[in-house]
Amino acid sequence: MRERRVDVALVGLSPGTAIDGACHRLLAEESMVAVLPPSHPLASRKRLSLATLAELPLVDFQYGSGARRQTDEAFAAAGLPHRVPFEINHMSLIERFVQQGLAVGIVPVAIAAGFTGVARVAIQDAPVRRVHAVWSRLPTPAARAFMQELLQHVAPQAEPRAGVGLRRRARAG
Repeated sequence: MRERRVDVALVGLSPGTAIDGACHRLLAEESMVAVLPPSHPLASRKRLSLATLAELPLVDFQYGSGARRQTDEAFAAAGLPHRVPFEINHMSLIERFVQQGLAVGIVPVAIAAGFTGVARVAIQDAPVRRVHAVWSRLPTPAARAFMQELLQHVAPQAEPRAGVGLRRRARAG
């Protein structure tokens, strides 16, 4: 976005994150659940803890990505290691790794609901996934139109952070 190759980005941001030269707005906030192979010994449990999950082989997004950063922060806040032997770049790969019995995943509730061939278990100290729209303080007309349309379809939140950035500029002449 800073290089002007994209107008709007949808990213995972931690609370209080500031992005220089950009505006952002929270679009969604959702608890995460563990997804396990149905035959896993813990698959029938009602709840798991992050401490229990820290002992299992996990599949997650690449280190440094917004999705991974949020789970890394949840494990760090609990004082636990977040060892991830399988790093992927697409949510469907988490489903496949779990289906094959290779690892356990931690995914948003709505995503887990669409997975097949997995068991879903609540996490008592679950991380929260926060998805933000991020755009330039000086948006292109296309970005401005997209964000105005997008913001009409999300739950009302506070004003976009770091400035509104969506108002039309007055034209001279």
